[in-house]
Amino acid sequence: MESKWLRSLKEEHGLYSIIHTLCFSTEPVRVPTLLASNTTATENKDAVVMTCYTNAPSIKWLLDAESLWLRERMKLSQDQRTLTIDPVRREDAGFYQCEVSNPISSADSVAIELRVKY
Repeated sequence: MESKWLRSLKEEHGLYSIIHTLCFSTEPVRVPTLLASNTTATENKDAVVMTCYTNAPSIKWLLDAESLWLRERMKLSQDQRTLTIDPVRREDAGFYQCEVSNPISSADSVAIELRVKY
């Protein structure tokens, strides 16, 4: 049912309005699941795709428990949930995690070790 205010706004000004309400979760985030296309890759030959499964609004990627600095061979999907490394190099080896958060909590995935053969 449409409010009198919105109906009046449409009639008087010919405007159509979209009302969007931001809702913040009051639930703590769940531990995300991190999956990788493979965990052992050959340098300069293979690509690796890692996906962080979560419903949290914010995702941060970690390498060896530090914030991941994206290199030119690394790409994040628009929603930040998928990390692609193509091609893999030896300096990419290590333990990857995704850290997810909302306004009231955060959680880290179990680490996945990427090994690089060279």
